[in-house]
Amino acid sequence: MTRQLSLAFGNRHGGRRKGAGRKPKGAQAGVKHRSRPEFVRRTPVLVTQRIAVDCPSLRRAEVLAVFRRLVVKLADETFAVVHWSLQTTHVHALVEARDSVVLARKLGGFFAQLAKQLNRHWKRTGKVFPDRFEA
Repeated sequence: MTRQLSLAFGNRHGGRRKGAGRKPKGAQAGVKHRSRPEFVRRTPVLVTQRIAVDCPSLRRAEVLAVFRRLVVKLADETFAVVHWSLQTTHVHALVEARDSVVLARKLGGFFAQLAKQLNRHWKRTGKVFPDRFEA
């Protein structure tokens, strides 16, 4: 009967170590990857999402129309955007969600759809939201 041999791997690659991981892109570091705090149902959460530096301004009537359509489309009994403000380089939104999972999933889908529609409107390709949202 043959015996399985073990291979000795050094600690050269992989695993948690200082300086490991994807480095922030651009001139400024993005949102830190810390766990977001839990929240109670129907407590509004302030969400901030920045756009890429090479994107046009969000302060246009066409962008507002696209944003409003998505807010109405995604609203249901588990998620709602209560109030929002479109700034030149970022979006502020007060959001209510059933729990943290619904918040993350719905906002991820919301910003993905918004990016797709904005790229189509601006006749461009590439990332619109290069970093994760801050809540």
